[in-house]
Amino acid sequence: MAASVLAHGEVVFIHEILAAPAKFSSATIRITGRVLSYHPESSYLLCEDALSQDGVTARLRIDTRLIEPFQVQPGDLALFIGEMHNHIPTVGQLQQQMQLRARVHSCVNGLDMKLYAKALELRRRFFAGEL
Repeated sequence: MAASVLAHGEVVFIHEILAAPAKFSSATIRITGRVLSYHPESSYLLCEDALSQDGVTARLRIDTRLIEPFQVQPGDLALFIGEMHNHIPTVGQLQQQMQLRARVHSCVNGLDMKLYAKALELRRRFFAGEL
C-alpha cells in the first residue's frame, strides 16, 4: 500500500499567485511574506508580498486553523506552506478570493528578501535547463 505523501510546496511570491489564480488553484505552495494582521478568533491572517512590484502591494489571506496555536506579530516575516483554495466570501466581503490553508509556519525575520528573490530566480532557471 502506497503511503500518502504531502507535496513540498512550490516556492512562489504572492504577486505571482494573484497574477494567475487559476494556475495555483488547489496547488501546494510555499510563500514568504510580511504579516499585516492576525485574527485568532477567526483563524486567519493577512500577509503581504515582502517585495512589492511597481509600487503595488499584493496581499493574501492565510487560513491558520491547521497551525494554531502559534505566535506571530504584525510586521513579522513569515514562511507558510499549504494548499490554495477559494475562500467563500462572508457578509461584507465583495468577492471570492484565493486563500492559503497553511499547514506549516516558520518565522523568517532577518531574511534578505532581495537575495531570496535572486536565489529563487537562479533556482528556476537551473531547473528549466537554462544554466
